[in-house]
Amino acid sequence: IVTMTPTIWMLWVFAIPSLLATYYFYDRLVRILHDNYPDLWSSLGRPVGWFWSPTGVQFRSFFQKHDLFWSITFRTPTWTQGRHDVAQALRLYRCSYLAFWLSFPVAIVLSRFF
Repeated sequence: IVTMTPTIWMLWVFAIPSLLATYYFYDRLVRILHDNYPDLWSSLGRPVGWFWSPTGVQFRSFFQKHDLFWSITFRTPTWTQGRHDVAQALRLYRCSYLAFWLSFPVAIVLSRFF
């Protein structure tokens, strides 16, 4: 039997779900970009999601995902403006990403009480 410290349990409870949510919303944004703005999607290097990839597009490099991942984390692209569904997905992506990083100090603090 493997025993885990309270900190590890707290990370499982908070970090993993928020990271999976981050990947899910990122994939949604990449899919919207691919389906609605194919020329822009191509000009950005044909990025793929963490779990979703367009048919016929193969994962080429780690940076294929991360260029878009980092750019939409801190800046709002012009293609997201004026579309409620995209703005909502971008907001949820950023919130889940923030929740992922906040889960580490939260896990450490909460583990002191368990």
